[in-house]
Amino acid sequence: MRDLSPEDAQAVDRLAFHLLREAYCDLAGVMMRANAEAARTVLGTIEQRLTDTLGRFHSETAEGAASTAIVIAVGDRIGDVMDEAQNRTGAGASALRRAADPRS
Repeated sequence: MRDLSPEDAQAVDRLAFHLLREAYCDLAGVMMRANAEAARTVLGTIEQRLTDTLGRFHSETAEGAASTAIVIAVGDRIGDVMDEAQNRTGAGASALRRAADPRS
């Protein structure tokens, strides 16, 4: 990111995440209204791919000593988006957080 301070680069990341979250939730809503069973299959596949990617990221310790904390934090954030997109709460909440936590 050319000519951006670290704070501005973080603002870019926050805005990009917010926009992607909104788009994903909107898309999930449209899919659920069109065909709930197919939507759950597609969204479940996406969630599994993300879980697998986080697992690989952790096993490669791509971020050094902080890899475990980073994987857990990312799993929490993405899990929140998955739950919001599919209107899941409580016991039905995303398994992504649990799967992303290598301590479990």
